[in-house]
Amino acid sequence: MILEKKYDCVEYIDEPTFDLSLGRLCAYFDYYTNQDIQPIFCLTENTQPTRDFDDYVYICTEHYSHLRNVLIFINDKFYFDILESSGFTNVNRVYGNAAVGFDLTINEFIDKFELSINDIKFKFQRLSNSRHDHNYYIMDFLKQNNLLKETMWSYLNGGKFYYNFNRFLGINRESDYKIFDEKRVCGTTESADMDKSAIKLVQKCGIVINCESSYHRHGPCYSEKLVKCALAGRPFIEVSTAGTIEDLHQIGISTFPDLIDESFDKILDPKKRIEKICDEIQRLAKYDIQYIKDYITEHHEILQNNFNVFKNMHNELKNNNIDSVILEKTEN
Repeated sequence: MILEKKYDCVEYIDEPTFDLSLGRLCAYFDYYTNQDIQPIFCLTENTQPTRDFDDYVYICTEHYSHLRNVLIFINDKFYFDILESSGFTNVNRVYGNAAVGFDLTINEFIDKFELSINDIKFKFQRLSNSRHDHNYYIMDFLKQNNLLKETMWSYLNGGKFYYNFNRFLGINRESDYKIFDEKRVCGTTESADMDKSAIKLVQKCGIVINCESSYHRHGPCYSEKLVKCALAGRPFIEVSTAGTIEDLHQIGISTFPDLIDESFDKILDPKKRIEKICDEIQRLAKYDIQYIKDYITEHHEILQNNFNVFKNMHNELKNNNIDSVILEKTEN
């Protein structure tokens, strides 16, 4: 990991597809070039691919080669690899929720590691309210299997919906989605805040069903939701793109193969992968809360390791006036 200093002129690009992101990147580049300004571009993890990897490499090489030296931050390995393969020489894969900017308040009130075993009241917690097929699928699974009562959930009050992502369920119109009654009620964790009170909420559950923004066809990438799991000292089921767990190991995060069958991480087909994830949730639901409490207690050192990974990141950022943690960097 490399640490990068703060920058002044930063443009965040949040488009539904990578094609639109490339177009916006080009438009911003032309705009700032005319003003003799060199901006920093940050691509978010919500951007979805509509073409294959090699197609994007061809497009970037043929149509966007004038952007090869532009400084770009991105927290999604799929897009990082595309740009690197296209000859872009100043691209940085970072840790963070919106491509750059590891939130410096993330550990502001979290000074020491605590398991808080006695706080556990639920077996599971859901940590996403975003508009994705994998969120919809898991919420429906919990409802159909009568597991909502076992689960803390973070859905906000309904009414505001972003465009849908993934679409591996074959539901292409927003109007075709059933809105769960639970979506219309405020959940128990209503924001991405990382203060002590937010972490205390996570500690009311035993296992986090951690739905990341990326799931289908691109990634790996991970967000502040994973940090919540680490700060709370909780094991998690990482609902993300194939290969994410392997990628997490490379940055020092420990996972829980003796509790959770993580073979789903190698399943490329999104439907089969989420079916396997739900099988694991159903299997884990058969354990009583005391079993989960005992597991957490017995794996204190592993959970503390995850806490320390992010705590150390935060300390380095704060102490050195740094804005992002770079996981991979192209050669200049």
